[in-house]
Amino acid sequence: MIIDAHVHLGPMPLFRVEGRVDDLLRAADRSGIEKLFCTEAIALYYDFREGNERLYRIMRQHPDRILGYCTISSARYGAKAVEEVERCAQDYGMRGLKIYSFSIPGTREPFLSVDDEWMYPVVEKAAEYGMVILAHCNAEEIAHLASLFPQAILVMAHMGNTAHARGDWHRAIAVAQRYPNIYLDTSTSSTDFDCVETAVAILGAERLLFGSDWPLFSHEFALARIRETALSPEEQALILGGNLRRLLGL
Repeated sequence: MIIDAHVHLGPMPLFRVEGRVDDLLRAADRSGIEKLFCTEAIALYYDFREGNERLYRIMRQHPDRILGYCTISSARYGAKAVEEVERCAQDYGMRGLKIYSFSIPGTREPFLSVDDEWMYPVVEKAAEYGMVILAHCNAEEIAHLASLFPQAILVMAHMGNTAHARGDWHRAIAVAQRYPNIYLDTSTSSTDFDCVETAVAILGAERLLFGSDWPLFSHEFALARIRETALSPEEQALILGGNLRRLLGL
């Protein structure tokens, strides 16, 4: 079973794309991807409650294909953010939490950080429900979260291949080596093919999760970054779905 751990649905005007569920399922079928772990863009850019509700409706329409991340756009909503995680887990059956760091425009300094005291109750609540926490962050931020919440399942989005994380996937691997509750998501806009093989050599294939970042990037590109390597079939199978099946108890 192939599971894509990093998918977007909804309008993303910043990138001039929109993730439509019918397009997603057709694309996934072409690539043999059975389950898709999704974030709703409206929850990130406009209203987290509305976006999470939209995603839940899609999950109900496609219960065998769509898994849901509860997206929290800012921890500064305080108790409302914690309540939203609880609602998404209990009422919607969402299995993940998506949180973001944003840099100050023109810099790499956090404007909004996942490593924020306001975010800690959100992470703690998600960990109570065993949710996979996909964090758009840099290595320093996720390392501090991992030290504070060793029970949390933390996934570093794009394996550090973001402007905010300075594209430093070497540092991402080093941090994951120190904290066993950190996993690395293979989705990326980088063309460094050897980052996946390097991560497996240092961490083992058990610590990587396959992601595409669809619709920003195609499943074919994302799969090639796993399949066009020297990794064994067993290692590829773990990355492409085995690890996430284990973490979610599928």
